[in-house]
Amino acid sequence: MGIVRWTAKGLKITGEILDSENVEKWLESQARKLLEDKAKQLPAKWFAGQVRARRWLRKEVAQAIDGSPAFRAALEESLAKLPELLLEIALKISSAKPPKIVADNSRYALVVCPRGLVRQLYCIRVVDSLKNAATLSRFTGLPEMFLARCAQLSEDSYFLDKKRLPTLEKRGAIADIDDDYPWKLFDENGHYYVGVTRYSSDALSDKKAKQNFDSFIENNLEPLKITIGALSVPEIEDSRGKIMALFP
Repeated sequence: MGIVRWTAKGLKITGEILDSENVEKWLESQARKLLEDKAKQLPAKWFAGQVRARRWLRKEVAQAIDGSPAFRAALEESLAKLPELLLEIALKISSAKPPKIVADNSRYALVVCPRGLVRQLYCIRVVDSLKNAATLSRFTGLPEMFLARCAQLSEDSYFLDKKRLPTLEKRGAIADIDDDYPWKLFDENGHYYVGVTRYSSDALSDKKAKQNFDSFIENNLEPLKITIGALSVPEIEDSRGKIMALFP
């Protein structure tokens, strides 16, 4: 896939979208019927027909994905909703107030959002939003594989780029990340520290509200890190269970 770039203004994909490795995996695992049907349409011996069929399918997939500006725009729009999803997750966790992973007062909350949960929900939403797109629907099995991979690469870029983390719909911001906290949630470790405002009237576009919010984060980030860093394995498992119960 092309390079996913996150900036304070959002997301942009540069270069070709299609990942040839994913196409090959799809051809080997789920495109057998399409290959056989395509080979039957080509006037050649079986082996040559199979080779030509693979070439034709690769070409058709490339044209459908990289040859469609409309699909590229739709994919960028879907992937760009990661900050919106992260805000949604943080607000839901903050409302439930699981002990030791939320620091809050009446106006603001600082929330630990496990990366595995964010990544899993993000992949599901991106796949659901585009799996039935006309450009992909005829390639049985490819949409789910391709779109999930796009979401994973997008989240990788978002999580690892500590320098340019966008605000979250003027209702929050990523205060920091932890690369390897042992959540072991959907095979992922690490988490986001997400600060949120409890009320839309405290929108961070307001200068005074932003100052108050920044002061809250500054006063609570390190204490929350100390608290979560001191959790035992059973306490981590208990916190993980409480979080997952919020997202059945």
